[in-house]
Amino acid sequence: QAKSVGTIDVPALGVSTASLQANSVTGAKLNTDVISAQTALAATPADTDELLISDAGTIKRIDFSHIKSVAGTNAFLAFANGVTSVSDNTETKVAFDEEKYDVDSAYDHSTNYRFVAPADGKYFFYFQVYSNGQDNEQLRDTYGQFRVNGTAQSQTRELQNNNPSYLRMVNASAVLDLSASDYVEVYILIESVNNTQRYDGDTSQLRTYFGGFRLT
Repeated sequence: QAKSVGTIDVPALGVSTASLQANSVTGAKLNTDVISAQTALAATPADTDELLISDAGTIKRIDFSHIKSVAGTNAFLAFANGVTSVSDNTETKVAFDEEKYDVDSAYDHSTNYRFVAPADGKYFFYFQVYSNGQDNEQLRDTYGQFRVNGTAQSQTRELQNNNPSYLRMVNASAVLDLSASDYVEVYILIESVNNTQRYDGDTSQLRTYFGGFRLT
């Protein structure tokens, strides 16, 4: 026996939440532009990927770029390859002409031997220069500098006028507050007794090197 089928008029304002059974709305019923947990992200989020956040009780979406940490980004490590003679008692830019790594290609290892800040922030830098007098009791004064846009910002020095040495490692570290496009270089001064000063690099072990990364 046939039965009549009735129809239900849906209210203009739609179906109220009280009319829905628990767990009746599943991911399959959601549009693809709805933020949900339907698909797992198996990689680091892109800057424009969005997350949900409660802003004083109001649910909002936010781009990952606003909350990701920048610590450790823009990392690089360059080093000198080979022996470089320098003028006596003269400030000279160190040519770190090889790279171990340069994550964002911010260090120029072929022309200017400088790091150029990709963005505003605080950066941590470090360097070592392996200075060599080529004989005993030759090195009298050695110092190195970090320079930002050509101006000295930090300096380390070893002065041994009364006790010259054969070899000396000059090293330093510094936190520098940079603006985008600021550049950082390392300068060295070596004074010797008989004008035999140089700095040494090596490919098998780091002797003369310069590195850094962004903190904030």
